[in-house]
Amino acid sequence: MTAKEIEPVLDYRLDIDVEYQGWILIFCTMTAIWLFCLPCYCAGMSWTPARKFASWISQRLPAFYLFMTGFNALFMYLVVTWLPDYTFAQYIAACLKGAGWLVAHLLKWASSIALIVAFGVVVAFKERIALMLGLDHKQLFNCKARDCLNCFTSTRFQA
Repeated sequence: MTAKEIEPVLDYRLDIDVEYQGWILIFCTMTAIWLFCLPCYCAGMSWTPARKFASWISQRLPAFYLFMTGFNALFMYLVVTWLPDYTFAQYIAACLKGAGWLVAHLLKWASSIALIVAFGVVVAFKERIALMLGLDHKQLFNCKARDCLNCFTSTRFQA
C-alpha cells in the first residue's frame, strides 16, 4: 500500500458527540480484550469447527497472541484516530488511570469477593460437605438453589 492509499484512512474523522465517542472507545476496548480470549471462548462452544480452531490455535498460542497484539493495537489506533476529541496518548493515559483505580480499589473488594466465592463453593458442594461431616441422608437445607433464584415462589409445585 502506498501513502496515497493510507492517508485518507488516517485523515477520516467521525462527526459525533463526545459522549458517544467515549462509549465507542469502551466498546472497542472490550472487543479488543475479548479477542485476546478468543481461544478460550471457542474451546467452550458446542460448534465442532470452533473447538477444532481452539485446539489448533492452542498449539500456536505465542504466535496467536503476537498477531492479536498487533491487530488490537492497529484496531485501537485507528478507532482513536477517527475520533476527533481523543488522541492515542489520551486514550493510553485514560486506560492507565482506570487500571490504577482498579488496583487501588481491589483490596477493598477482596474480602467481599472472597465471601461471595466461598458462599458459591458451599452452595455448589453442600451435599459433599454434608457427607464429609457425616450428615448423609439428613436434610440440612430444605431448599434447592432454583427455589432461591425464583424468590421462593411455589409455581414449580403447582399442577
